[in-house]
Formats: sequence, C-alpha cells, structure tokens
Amino acid sequence: MSVLKSALEHAVREEEILRNTLADSIETVQLSMGQELLEYARAATAPGAKTLSATEYRWLSRRLAEALTDALRVADSRGQRIPDQEEAAEDA
Repeated sequence: MSVLKSALEHAVREEEILRNTLADSIETVQLSMGQELLEYARAATAPGAKTLSATEYRWLSRRLAEALTDALRVADSRGQRIPDQEEAAEDA
C-alpha cells in the first residue's frame, strides 16, 4: 500500500470519527433539552398548576413538537449506525 493511500485512508477515518463525535454531542444536547422541556410541560400541566395563556400553551406545544422531531431524528440516526444483525453474521 502506498504511503499516500495509507495517509488518505487515515485522514478519512479521522474525519469520520470527528463527525461522529460531533453528531453524538449534538444529539446529547438535543435530548437533554427535550428532557428539560418535558419536565417543564409536566409541571405546567399538572393538576393545580397555574393556567397558562393560549400563547404560552402554543409556545409549549411548538417546543414539544421540536423536541419530538429531534428525538425521532436521533433515534433514526442511531438506528442507522447499528449494524444489521443478519449482515454482521454474514460478514463474520
């Protein structure tokens, strides 16, 4: 294997590692923010909680929809990174 080809393959692996690390960090932040929002929504809609205005409920529902969208995107992304068990068995 040529030195150039080896260096290129190494650079590609390094880039993939960095991209995956960045994706993992972004996903962690998104899920953490979703968790905080869910806690707020539960408290805001609990029996005896102060009634929110229509604008506040609309804001809350939009943020919950955004958090759900992020969570589904994370689940899809992580699902794509999990090797198919049948393919893994065939490769072994």
